[in-house]
Amino acid sequence: MVNFFRRAKWPVAALLAAGLALRLGYGLARPPAVFDIDGYAGLAESFARGWSLQDAQGRPSALREPAYPLLLGSLFKIFGRSYAAALGANCTLGVLTLWLLFALGRGLYGGRVARLALAIGAFYPPFIY
Repeated sequence: MVNFFRRAKWPVAALLAAGLALRLGYGLARPPAVFDIDGYAGLAESFARGWSLQDAQGRPSALREPAYPLLLGSLFKIFGRSYAAALGANCTLGVLTLWLLFALGRGLYGGRVARLALAIGAFYPPFIY
């Protein structure tokens, strides 16, 4: 596993950093008109305000999985409720997912498959579903 990181870290890191920079730049230049379509940001905002996951009416909510609103709420507590904080979290999680995909592909099937999986994941993220 150590040899994997020595040989592949610079090209993979450069590709991931370029993708992260492009996505952040584009997302911050064109923020969406509606920020909370799926309810995660609302739950995160309630966590940032009062350390609990509550819906818009103030009732405890189990509408969404709790880990992501907790992460987002922690970022909102630090940086304020902003699209930039959510986009930064999403991009970071995306890069970590790509790194994991590459590492698993390399370990299980070799370098060629790992690079192909990384390219597919970088340019067509919905494939994971």
